[in-house]
Amino acid sequence: MTIASHCVDLLRAAHGPMTDDELGEACRPAGVTAARNPGLSVRSSLSWYGEKRVLRIGHHYHLVTTLLDRRWLTMAAPREPLAFAPGLDLRCLIGPASRDGIPLATGGSLHGLHNGSWTGPAGWLPPGETVGIRLVDGTAEVTIVALGEEATERGERLADRIVAGSSASYVGNATEDVLVHSLLSLVHEDDTILREPVPPLSTLLPAPPERPYAGLGPGNVAPPGWRRLQLALPPRLFDDLAGAAAGSDMPLETWLADELERLTASPTRPWRRENGWDDDVPPWLEDESPRHGEWPMSPVVPLDRFA
Repeated sequence: MTIASHCVDLLRAAHGPMTDDELGEACRPAGVTAARNPGLSVRSSLSWYGEKRVLRIGHHYHLVTTLLDRRWLTMAAPREPLAFAPGLDLRCLIGPASRDGIPLATGGSLHGLHNGSWTGPAGWLPPGETVGIRLVDGTAEVTIVALGEEATERGERLADRIVAGSSASYVGNATEDVLVHSLLSLVHEDDTILREPVPPLSTLLPAPPERPYAGLGPGNVAPPGWRRLQLALPPRLFDDLAGAAAGSDMPLETWLADELERLTASPTRPWRRENGWDDDVPPWLEDESPRHGEWPMSPVVPLDRFA
């Protein structure tokens, strides 16, 4: 049992949000952490960009399925219902689908596969053009929805709010996770959002641009203006980072480049914790980690970042 999975179980049992300190103290008796400050371990394990079943809003963690309870998500009916790409439309549910599966009211579950596609039981998808999915106490009701002019207007207003609530790096450099984080934060603030269906989000929001990464082969050359960085990492730090990257289903070098970009582009910089800021703490800042000068020989991680 991992810290993340135990925290998800705790949030389900509590039927409400909990702070990282509350979750950390509840993790101690279960034996899933022995950290001196278990709240920091919880923050590391429940990072939105790695976990995606839980979102931290203010000082509390919320289950995504609870935030979306009795709200509508829509998508164009996939041509292959047994192996389809969820895209931006169902990105909100990628964590629950990939780790737990999403139970269907008609039986069976929607599951995320390792290749990024989703699948469901035979006959789960009703015939029609636009599919509406609504969670009710964690179980998905699937139906065909009709979208008129009012639904389109609701969707356009929502899209404007999602973009406005996204990070400043949204324009020209959006990621689906940034948009979903913004949407779920709005859902928490406004109980009216998605109570009625709107057009699929993929039709309302600009498509995030592709973010290519060069491979690690010796023949790769960085595009003009980009540089190649090679890092020598302490063994324990390497293991912590590799574990965090594994939880996000990204290669370590890609995940680490994204983390570095996020830390330098947002208020969540490591030195802010030392100055009393109550921000998310990255996985490598556990207070029991050895300090500089205490490390043995380190493995080397090549890092390419060509976004």
